[in-house]
Amino acid sequence: MQQLNRHVFIDYLRGFLVALVVLDHACHAYTEYYSKFWFFPDFETSIFFDIFHLHNDSFMMPSLFFLAGLFVLPSLQRRGYLSFAKERFLRLIIPYLVGLPLISPLLSYPRYLLNENANISYWQYLTEVWVNRLQAGPFWFLYYLVLLSTIAVILYAVVPKLFIFIGRFASWLIEKPLRGFAIFALMSAIILGISDLIWGAPWWIGWWADYKFFYVRGSRFILKAFYFFLGAGFSQISILNNKVFWENLGNNWQKWALFTLGVALCYMSYTLSYFNEGAYSDHIRYYVAEQRAYDINLSDIISGFWPVFFEHAPKVLLRTTLLGIFICSQLVTYLAVFYRFLNKDNLQWASLAAAAYGIYIIHEPFVVWSHWFFYGGQAPLLVRFIVAGFGSLFLSWLIVNKVLLRLPGFKRIL
Repeated sequence: MQQLNRHVFIDYLRGFLVALVVLDHACHAYTEYYSKFWFFPDFETSIFFDIFHLHNDSFMMPSLFFLAGLFVLPSLQRRGYLSFAKERFLRLIIPYLVGLPLISPLLSYPRYLLNENANISYWQYLTEVWVNRLQAGPFWFLYYLVLLSTIAVILYAVVPKLFIFIGRFASWLIEKPLRGFAIFALMSAIILGISDLIWGAPWWIGWWADYKFFYVRGSRFILKAFYFFLGAGFSQISILNNKVFWENLGNNWQKWALFTLGVALCYMSYTLSYFNEGAYSDHIRYYVAEQRAYDINLSDIISGFWPVFFEHAPKVLLRTTLLGIFICSQLVTYLAVFYRFLNKDNLQWASLAAAAYGIYIIHEPFVVWSHWFFYGGQAPLLVRFIVAGFGSLFLSWLIVNKVLLRLPGFKRIL
């Protein structure tokens, strides 16, 4: 029980992050700026939901990948290669293969009804439209985690000293906390800046343009890989067993929270103030794509690139730099808070943690159809969000906790 209590805050943090995923999806339709990236924005919006979204979207997925990386090598070492592969297949590939046809069409069907054909039946849409427009929806997390886990296993088998090196880097980060945090944030900012300029902030990239079942968010997929492998590095130095580190971090949670609040104020105020004035500029990406389309030679592309870069890159890079610092400070702050206050058994948090994976898999249709139900209606905006967010979270938890986790096959997967 002592070992469980020492690490239980990680389970609770994972459950919290998944809850944020649900609430973040629920607020998308009602954001003033970011709703245009959602399935269908509502007519009534509020900038307060943009602020909530900026808090969530920044760190929740990188943090989930960090936690996944924290346990990938210990699981491999404990299980062995064959057992590890079987566990990954059951936990990641089976939900993807089952969820793709059962859940993903439910997400795009309402938008199709609204924008293209209001009279098409669901079965007709599924068999005639969706099969030609495959989309992974929330299941991108699964196949990307499979890819990163596979890379980690191969690297561990071929060049195990690589993880020793990453572990030493992780050890240095915590031995020199201020300098380590600065390097951590700087690396995050550099990755975000380069990715954003190449692929754009909100856009997804992948293979097979018409079959989007292996797509990742262009501006974030490298950062998530960085967090995943950094988590693997921290596992190499047994960070979860370093009680001195966690006690020190937990005792300083207020300082980290105040710092994160200050960074949040800078990041959010700049991003929302310059949302349409350059903070999300795609000019560099479009410039490169346009030059390639016209088959212009490389020297001419480079000569014309720098004026475009110096005109548009600074505002983008300021946002991505603030974002990189914000993500790092959020991860550290929430780790500190959860260790300080939730490093003990708690029935409610344990219930959320146990159902978190299942909630992530099944929640999005409830959110999307709640948006559909309220679309163009007269219900107050806050009511719409509460139903779409907390209602979907509760309903997903209820189904997973009271039904799916009681079925032996589902329990093993979830």
